[in-house]
Amino acid sequence: MEKYLSKTIKGEYGNEISKLKDFFSLKNGHILVASMDIYLLTEVIKISLSNQQRYKKSIEENNYFDENIEFSNSYLVYYLEKKKSTSELYFLLEKSKTQDDFHLILTTISCMALENLDKRIKSRLNHNIIFLPVLPYKSVKQYVNEKAHKIDPRFSALLKNNLMQKYKINFDFESLFNILNSIHISLLIMILNCNIKNHKMIEQYRKFVFKHPELRNIKDKDISDALGDLLDLGFLDKKYNYVFSVDELKNYISKNRPFYLKRLLKN
Repeated sequence: MEKYLSKTIKGEYGNEISKLKDFFSLKNGHILVASMDIYLLTEVIKISLSNQQRYKKSIEENNYFDENIEFSNSYLVYYLEKKKSTSELYFLLEKSKTQDDFHLILTTISCMALENLDKRIKSRLNHNIIFLPVLPYKSVKQYVNEKAHKIDPRFSALLKNNLMQKYKINFDFESLFNILNSIHISLLIMILNCNIKNHKMIEQYRKFVFKHPELRNIKDKDISDALGDLLDLGFLDKKYNYVFSVDELKNYISKNRPFYLKRLLKN
């Protein structure tokens, strides 16, 4: 299956892979690769790095401020979801600008990652972004029809476990909610508390967050985009009903989110 998907990905994302390979021909630099599909993101980067790995070394996750790290003739795949601090990311961006033959590949599975970055970092990435849309269903149709392949449920469970180990995926609610920003979370809180009307969604949102200045000046487009994200990611069904555990969401917000979202939750 993976062999087939690798071949399919090369065909579907040839332009993006070529752009990544061209990136490595530069003296140095940085680029952001984003996709909602962790497998697709991993595979595209692996394909793009296939030739580079012969003569460039990979810098592993580390204390990047360590003076003993040799950045020349190397590359680093840096996951924004694991970012320790803004200063660390800024340091690596500076390295990719000043250090010869060092290439920094930033990756994310969050559609709003760029918006959540510091302005001085965001400005450096605006023209160096590759977005990988979801792999078309037709390309993998023969592999998702379990009935046709008569896949044993035990095999499906084993495959899921192997994928979790291979890509370090953790299927818990906290990991799931961590990909959402404050607009996403506030929309979910509103949906839990209001009778939602699609044609009045933005109007309802503004009324719901009016007492919270942190959310009051959000653009209409950002609200619409965030709502689309929640639908695409499966947090909401087509009728805008929340489909996961309400208690898990409330616990997550109480433990991990800023005070203004906690107050919004209590409204």
